[in-house]
Amino acid sequence: MEKIKTVILLLSHNGMEIQYDNKPLLPQCLDNLIKTEGNYKVICISNGSTDGSENYLKEHYKNIEIMHNENNDTMSIVYNKAIRYALEKYKPEYITIMSNDVFVKDPAWLENLVKTFDDYKSAGIVGCKLLYPDGKIQNGGIKKGAWMHNKGKGKEDSGEYDYVDKVEAVHMACMLIKTDIFDKVGLFDEHFRFAFDDYDYCLRAQEKGYDVIYNGKVALYHLDGITLNNDAKDQYDRGKEIDKFGVDQREFIYFARKHFKGVKRVVGLTWVVFGRSIFTTSRHGVIGLGNFKLNDKILKRIKISTDVLMDHSDR
Repeated sequence: MEKIKTVILLLSHNGMEIQYDNKPLLPQCLDNLIKTEGNYKVICISNGSTDGSENYLKEHYKNIEIMHNENNDTMSIVYNKAIRYALEKYKPEYITIMSNDVFVKDPAWLENLVKTFDDYKSAGIVGCKLLYPDGKIQNGGIKKGAWMHNKGKGKEDSGEYDYVDKVEAVHMACMLIKTDIFDKVGLFDEHFRFAFDDYDYCLRAQEKGYDVIYNGKVALYHLDGITLNNDAKDQYDRGKEIDKFGVDQREFIYFARKHFKGVKRVVGLTWVVFGRSIFTTSRHGVIGLGNFKLNDKILKRIKISTDVLMDHSDR
């Protein structure tokens, strides 16, 4: 039996319950993914699913392995479990981290990403261009400045972001990792619950001497936020929005403390505490200056942010 070269870890929580275009999300993702060319194995991680998706997978996708996770754990925790499992069972050269809200269009996407390692010998992680369903850029590579800058977000896909080059980070929606880096870098930081675990891992890999490469010649479609909103949909209700904001801020502040030093840390934390408190309406939206009003909601957010900032347990 030929040794598996790449293991694709596909994370899913109630993927049959989540709807996209009035159809269950998970089969739409898998029907495209199984057309992928090359030597690989798909492991679908059923992360605390209660919608019968595991039985559906067993019946309709015989070549896909199912990893049952009893609880709906955070991404960093469940991916770490899956990475350990894949390394022990298959000992692959590469592991691909992928979300079940990603749609594959080109069957050669995986082989093209793997080839990137041939051109960049010091690469430890490779990512691709991510597009919104309407074809606009969602992620054209991530640069570290005063904050982590997502290049090209919201722009038309005119070819500007088809480059291949070193970046500071790539998105966890599709992240190809060379498995020999796990011994030096370790696994994902489980302090991150649902954000920044990918950025953090990329920065840690670079600290150990590995390059992170963005290959914009490979493009996948990502339904950004659809699975997160399902996992925590009731937390977005008006009555719980402030609590959800506090969880968000804890992620932002922990990341800033961990990876920004000196003036950049001051600038980053200032943005997190005040900028996000004032201008962020949700995890995926902002308001403009023209709509700004200093109200009780903003003041509560600033109070929450400063409380989190002063919490020494997050350092």
